[in-house]
Amino acid sequence: MRRANSSQNCIRSIPLPFNRRTIKLLIIIFLLVRITQNLSAKDWSISVTPLFSVEYGTIGEYVYKKDASGDYKKISELDWDIKPALYFGGAVGASRKALSIRGFARGAVPMRSGDMEDSDWKTLTDLKTTYSVHKNTIASSYAFGGQISYAFRMADTFAIRPFIGVDYTYIALKARDGRAWEGYDALTHTGVAWNDPAAKPYVPLGIDYTREEVHTWFGVSLDTVFNNKFTFALSFALSPYVYIQALDHHYGGSGTYFADILHGWFSAYRFGAEAVYSFNKNISLSLSLSWTLTRRIRGATYNANSPTGPWHKSGDAEGGASRSTGEISIGCTYRFAF
Repeated sequence: MRRANSSQNCIRSIPLPFNRRTIKLLIIIFLLVRITQNLSAKDWSISVTPLFSVEYGTIGEYVYKKDASGDYKKISELDWDIKPALYFGGAVGASRKALSIRGFARGAVPMRSGDMEDSDWKTLTDLKTTYSVHKNTIASSYAFGGQISYAFRMADTFAIRPFIGVDYTYIALKARDGRAWEGYDALTHTGVAWNDPAAKPYVPLGIDYTREEVHTWFGVSLDTVFNNKFTFALSFALSPYVYIQALDHHYGGSGTYFADILHGWFSAYRFGAEAVYSFNKNISLSLSLSWTLTRRIRGATYNANSPTGPWHKSGDAEGGASRSTGEISIGCTYRFAF
């Protein structure tokens, strides 16, 4: 079940002390000089990589409401399975000595993908009064993004590669064929646990959920080469800014639409590992693993009677979102110079 709605957090930036700003400026100037020196060189190469990946995990949707004391209490949590999602896509890269630029795009196969579990705490306490479970389907999903990196070679076989990047993800999910139990009495505003014998079973009509995510990234990769054939890399990335926009539609009842607009600061992390085997200087095979964690982000929520509005912002509720997904990808790269 969904909710009322929310308030919006205000983020205030605080200027850095002069000495810290100076140090950061010197670091940026140093990197720009190194990159400029590199751009005067020749030897551009282009790479093309068909990709297949499997994603597995959960994305979360949340609702918080003010209680009598003014504190926000979680009143709803919807856990949407991504179990699994199958993606086909590709990447294109360009490199010139230590500088690399890479972009990717991919799309998911529409398919059944685990379950969606919906839990409500309607008494604004720790008592879970309502629970439902539905079959979850990925109706549509796609993503694209880009990354720029620069390799600082510490030795012939080892490099430290800082990078920056941005990616966009869209996913549309449908929850159907559900079972539900209601332990809350709307007339008396009291309730029992959803699994109490007094709770009433019912058949929910379904829920649609679409979500757009934009992550900015900065991170570092540690690359090691063995025998000029095998490359192994470990990476870590932090997202300084995350933007999430989500639309929830509960069928039946009032048929209300809910929209969440969320902004997160340093709220997402990505860990990665990649193994690459080079058959020759032009062809290589890669296997990569990654895990993306977006901590729970809260922000404004709006409601409307249609997806086109008009939208009304809630003053006593907030929306929320999270992500915990792992991914394994296989790619075959062809590289050529021009």
